[in-house]
Amino acid sequence: MNYPSSAYSWDVLSDDVAIKHMDKSSFLHHGTGIPREIASFFELPENGLLAPKPIQLMLGTTIYEAHIHMDAANSRYRLFWKTDFADQLIERFPYIYRKHALNEEYDDENPVMRFERIQQDLYRIALIESATSHEDIDPKTIDWTDQELEAAIYAYFTMLNKELRAKKYNKAEANRQLRSFELINRSRGSVEFRMQNISSVLQQLCHPIIQGYLPRMIVGSDVSERIKKIIFNRKFLNERDYSPTADKNELDKRVGSLLGKKIIGIPKGQRNSKKQQSSQTAYESDPLVKAWVLQNANGTCELCKKPGPFRNKLGEWFLEEHHVVSLSDGGSDIIENTVALCPNCHRKCHLSPETDKVQKELRNTIERIE
Repeated sequence: MNYPSSAYSWDVLSDDVAIKHMDKSSFLHHGTGIPREIASFFELPENGLLAPKPIQLMLGTTIYEAHIHMDAANSRYRLFWKTDFADQLIERFPYIYRKHALNEEYDDENPVMRFERIQQDLYRIALIESATSHEDIDPKTIDWTDQELEAAIYAYFTMLNKELRAKKYNKAEANRQLRSFELINRSRGSVEFRMQNISSVLQQLCHPIIQGYLPRMIVGSDVSERIKKIIFNRKFLNERDYSPTADKNELDKRVGSLLGKKIIGIPKGQRNSKKQQSSQTAYESDPLVKAWVLQNANGTCELCKKPGPFRNKLGEWFLEEHHVVSLSDGGSDIIENTVALCPNCHRKCHLSPETDKVQKELRNTIERIE
């Protein structure tokens, strides 16, 4: 064979080195086709395979199992790898994977997978990123300025508000517009990455997110706090609504505001509530935790299973927040220690001679209670 030799999305550079230009199948179908023209690189017979041929892929120091077999039409070979290797591709190229998963256009150069034979049926793999997909994706690259973050956040909330109202918008066009002005020095992948950061922060606040921007699993605490600060300072969300308070009236106001937005996900809460001293001791409560518990109860007491005794000013059945282990006894202000009760059951928890029995009943009947 004369080198280099090309066939479809493959380039064979030598007897031991080949390049696969990754495509949708590489990301979504855990494999890729091998045209007959390059079958010899994988030491495959010209007349096909009677049984799958196992091979191994070495990425870094880890070896992953894979196999090659014939397709149903007996026209070409197909290489398949397992989920553990597929996860490595997704982790390395999250932006490109998401584009394929959402069936969105991707017109930049695809990354490549380099195969190097190091012994029979064992190939060392190198994942090589194109400049457009690689630039600025890594969160450790040059920090964004507050002005750049603010531009991204403004664009994010503009798209989110349209999505919540079921109005059409174009994420790719929004990305292009940002890079033509405010984010002129950033790549498309970098902008997508920051949009995922914003989704992560909103997810922490139990706020709706843009469905096309899945939250990043890990966001640096500095970036997270900077995004949150801009969101609050520019009044995209009201910081007061998310701040713990020991004032019961103020807590109810904040809870009411949060319930008007609908809580998405599960709030983190506080493992150790701050004590506030006045004429009597009070403990701060997280309005997001109380709002989640009330929304989850949907107007029904979690102990007696009856509706609240009356409707409040928001038109919802009135229920009260109760900590199974009181904050004064070291209980946490988290959903796993908080329930929504009607006033009668709430008093019963505090004043009944069978308090311990009632607390045990709460733990036995409400699955989330620790």
